[in-house]
Amino acid sequence: MKNIKALIHKRKIDRIGKRAYRKSHPELWIENYRRWFKPAHRVVWKAIKSGKLIRKPCQFCGEEKVHAHHDDYNKALEVKWMCPVHHKQYHQGRVLELKTI
Repeated sequence: MKNIKALIHKRKIDRIGKRAYRKSHPELWIENYRRWFKPAHRVVWKAIKSGKLIRKPCQFCGEEKVHAHHDDYNKALEVKWMCPVHHKQYHQGRVLELKTI
């Protein structure tokens, strides 16, 4: 239980740090967005449209309406499928267990 609390605390600190970083370095944040995030999102969108990537239900609850989450933007097609609620919770460090679907 102690490790889970430490992980949640670390993610909270990371989130606060990222927010401060974006505020204090807007030009760098925009550059990173254009360089890493946007191309990965585009690759996923094209793969879904062409049928190379198929949307799966949320890994946590089985909901059909999902977001593609990237742990590593260099691996654009390696995504985790999460509903909007669990995607938000995942970024907040509150979702801890996967449901086996």
